[in-house]
Amino acid sequence: IAVGDCISINEVYNTLCDITGIHTPANHREDRPGDVRSSHADIQLVQKMLDYHPQVKLKEGLVKTYEWFKESMSYVQGTDR
Repeated sequence: IAVGDCISINEVYNTLCDITGIHTPANHREDRPGDVRSSHADIQLVQKMLDYHPQVKLKEGLVKTYEWFKESMSYVQGTDR
């Protein structure tokens, strides 16, 4: 769902660079209609209705997702055997 923190696209990009070890300069371009510079989801309603309390922060979730993809791709490519 969300964690209730304000997160910029640059923060996501830099975090992914740190996780993957691939540090290439971001390719910034002119703003386009509909571009989202940052996102801050209000989770108060879901907390109240579903007793939802985030347990995973952005970096931890991205690390888990990255590791899952690495494992999945090695299996698909047959490099895990």
